[in-house]
Amino acid sequence: MKIEASNAVKTATLVFAALTALTRLTGVVTPLAGAEPNLDGTYLAHYLGATNTWTIRTRCEAAGCYAHVVSDHGWSKDAQLAGDRWTMVWVGRPDAMVCPDGGNNPATETWWWDTASLTGMVSADYGAGCGNPPVPPGHTEAPFRLTRVA
Repeated sequence: MKIEASNAVKTATLVFAALTALTRLTGVVTPLAGAEPNLDGTYLAHYLGATNTWTIRTRCEAAGCYAHVVSDHGWSKDAQLAGDRWTMVWVGRPDAMVCPDGGNNPATETWWWDTASLTGMVSADYGAGCGNPPVPPGHTEAPFRLTRVA
């Protein structure tokens, strides 16, 4: 007697196989619905030709899930999870923009990245007054990615 699997069982089996393959390929565990995300570890943050080392610790509470990021460049911030995206906003980062004369100008930096691919964007919104002659207010953005190292 041949037993046919239900469509729900077939679908669940395919989803499990796809997640297993994705985890093996990327080393990233993607949270299932209702599961807490876990980014705990050490990552290389690649953007604008630079690489930083980030140590990340995640936590979830009633207000949501957060990833505490500590950079080897001496700063730390919290990113918040919304859907499949982590977002970290730094209002008034004093050294966000390097001026043509070598000085710094504050800016609001926004980092976001996808939970599965660990790729996203970093952007900066800044005012005038940087350099001589002063750089006009503006917005810059660049691709960004994380690579897990430990």
